[in-house]
Formats: sequence, structure tokens, C-alpha cells
Amino acid sequence: MKLNDLLFHKWDEVGFMPGDTLLLHSDIKRLYRFLLRKGFKNISVDEILNSLIEFLTPQGTLVIPTFNFQFPEKEFFDANNTKSEMGVISEHARSLFASTRSGHPVYSFVTYGKYSTEFSKINNVSAYGNDSPFSFLLELDAKISVLGLDDQQSMTFYHHVEEMENVDYRFHKYFSGKYINRANEQSCRKYSIFVRNTELGVVTDVNPTGELLWSKGIYKGFRFNEDIGLRWCHSTKFYDFVSTLIQNKMALGNLYSLKR
Repeated sequence: MKLNDLLFHKWDEVGFMPGDTLLLHSDIKRLYRFLLRKGFKNISVDEILNSLIEFLTPQGTLVIPTFNFQFPEKEFFDANNTKSEMGVISEHARSLFASTRSGHPVYSFVTYGKYSTEFSKINNVSAYGNDSPFSFLLELDAKISVLGLDDQQSMTFYHHVEEMENVDYRFHKYFSGKYINRANEQSCRKYSIFVRNTELGVVTDVNPTGELLWSKGIYKGFRFNEDIGLRWCHSTKFYDFVSTLIQNKMALGNLYSLKR
């Protein structure tokens, strides 16, 4: 079996479909070890990324987070050159598709496929707000997928739900700095993030909800430490479940804990 045939089999086995709009959080190590065990050597990130793109498109869209957390401290962001801190697949995708990078200097995304133009036009002020890529993913009922990571290390979509539900353990914090856009135009811009209230001792702690998502059948595929470690869920089902936890006053112990 050729590498691309095996990858296509795994994308299909986990439940991806051609034409999906798919957000991918990733750590490649488990998949890489799986492929080594299958006899493949000298595997490139490009081969893995191209396989997923080929599987999803032309009617689908692949969305890759290219988050970089330096803007609040360094007060600088360059849409074309600021690297992603989200792993090798993410940084490789950023280098290939930088012209599609969305506007937020911390929580940006690159895209390839049907909705790439729409995503690339997003320049949201609030990281997780109703004009953000998270909101557009929800509108499209995109699949949120995670490769090789637990919820705590990956599922930023939790914070979109928290912002939309205006939880009382987070607040809007604003940051400004030098900003260079994709056209190399420089300006000073202000953005915000719905951050946790550290003065109250709030600690993000979402793995308990990850277990609930498995128990309710919302997560599909493999746990992060099984097989290739790839799972997914529909963004609408995820949103409905997490928002219900918040509305039922069950966020403490499921979405956050308090540091004593």
C-alpha cells in the first residue's frame, strides 16, 4: 500500500468526508510513529498535509490554526512572517498559505479550499468573538478535529462558547502593538482576548468535558493516545453541549478549576 492510500484509509476510517469543512489541531508525533510501524520512512509533513487537502477538496476546506502568543508581550505581529506556535503541520501550512491568514495577531488561521477567501477576509478584534473564524466555523457546522492532543492542549473552541455565553470567570483584555498586514502595510492596532480571571484563581481545565463528549458520542474516531490519535466532532453539537453546561452552572469542574 502506498502512503497516500493508507492516509486516505485513515481519514475515511475516522469519519472525515470529501467536502468537509475541517478545523485541524495537531501534534504529528503519534501519526508519524504509526506510519513508521507500517514501514514508511522519510515521511514529510508535506505528504501528510497534501493527502488531507486532496481528500477534502475541491468542495471542502481545511482550516489550520496558526496561533502565536507573543503579541501581548512583544507588541508586534507580521501576518506574513510571524511563525505559528502550533506544531509542524501548522507552521508548514502557514508557510504555504500565508496569503490566507486571518487577521487576529494571536488567534489566526490559514485555510485551503472552498471557503478560503471568506476565512482570509476575517479580521476580528476579539479572539473568540461572533465575528471570528470560530463563529464562521460554527455557521458552517465544520468538523473540529484533533490529532495527537488531549482537549486541554487543543480545543480552543471551548473559549468561543465561553465568550458567546459571557461567562463570569473570564473578561475581555485588550492588547495593542505594531501590526503588519498581508499587504505589508504597517499600523498600530488593538485587539482583545477573553482571558481567564487569574485573580480569582481560574485555571482552564477542560479535559473533564472531553470525557463527557466521548460518553455522549459527540466525539468520533480515536482518543489522542489510541491508534493515530485522531478525533473529531461537529462544531454545532460541541457548542450546544458546552453551552448547556455553562447555562446549567456546571462550568466549574468541567471547563475550569480554581487554584487554591
